[in-house]
Amino acid sequence: MARNTRDAIVEALIDLSLEHPYKSSFTMKEIADRAGITRQSIYRKHFKNQGEIISYLRELVNRDVLKIYQEYDPNSRINPYLYVADHALPVFYQKRKMLRCLFSTSIDPLWHDFVMKTYFRWGAESLSPKREMIAVASGQDMISLLIGVTLSIIEVWICKENPLPPDKFKEIFLKLVQTPFYDMLQV
Repeated sequence: MARNTRDAIVEALIDLSLEHPYKSSFTMKEIADRAGITRQSIYRKHFKNQGEIISYLRELVNRDVLKIYQEYDPNSRINPYLYVADHALPVFYQKRKMLRCLFSTSIDPLWHDFVMKTYFRWGAESLSPKREMIAVASGQDMISLLIGVTLSIIEVWICKENPLPPDKFKEIFLKLVQTPFYDMLQV
């Protein structure tokens, strides 16, 4: 029961955030009312404050996603973008409501930094930028750029009201990551 109540509390915060995307905090009473429980129940059994709810939300989002990324073997010679398209996009889609809340509302102003740091660590261990690109920017800068662009593509997709299912978005994703920025502009 506690797990379902915790999930109801998180769902309440997500719904409130999506309804009021520019509001960065909600009272525990607002969250409790939306979840259909008492404020005291939240404090006593589940969360001390909104920050703990957000931490739990981050954990819910990242647990499965990080597992997928950690299963990637850089020695497999599978292009990381193909791996993301096949394995991570379905997980992002499964968690689309949570991700839309985190990416498109003010509820977690540190979300972008958190996500960049989290996936940069993975990228630093798993990605190898081409040598000719490292001559233009440092390896770390290239990894930051690759992670940032990939997350931006995912954010634009997943924040839509009704994002395409991952099997349909995969082709778009791969086309976007294979097309140089320079070629994306009509001149």
